[in-house]
Parts: sequence; structure tokens; C-alpha cells
Amino acid sequence: MGRQRFIEFADEWADSQDTWKQTTADGWPPIRSRLEARVGDMPLVRFDPMSLRRLRADLAKKYAEAGGFHGIEMQDYLEVKGILES
Repeated sequence: MGRQRFIEFADEWADSQDTWKQTTADGWPPIRSRLEARVGDMPLVRFDPMSLRRLRADLAKKYAEAGGFHGIEMQDYLEVKGILES
């Protein structure tokens, strides 16, 4: 676990989701791409509550100029949180 990157863990997590509806499975690749761009190379051991708060704040700041925290950015944040809590 010490050297495992977030995206590697996320891939394992996604592969184990045998109860996903087809629409959820179809939606995973674009979510994965966005997560990989933001936190994919981050070692899994570096995730903690503070790093999740920073991720949420960074996403909110990035998209504030466009009128607020959009659904996709919130979805990405919640996806990271859900993966780490599993």
C-alpha cells in the first residue's frame, strides 16, 4: 500500500464493483480520467481528511469563476472520498 498510487487503487476498486448498473459502469471512464489528472499519481498513503479537504477546496476554487461548484467536480470529490472509504 505504501507505494500504490491512487489511480491503481481506484482501478482495483472499480473492478470489484459487481453491483454497478450499466449506466454507472459507462460513467466510470470519464470520472477515472478526471481523477487521474487531479490525484492519480498521489501515493495512496498520502490521502487523509486534510488532503480531501484540500482537494474539495481546490475544485471549488477552480470552478468558482464559472458560477460555483459544478456537479462534475462534486462528483469527482465524492468519488475520491467513496473510493478511499471502501
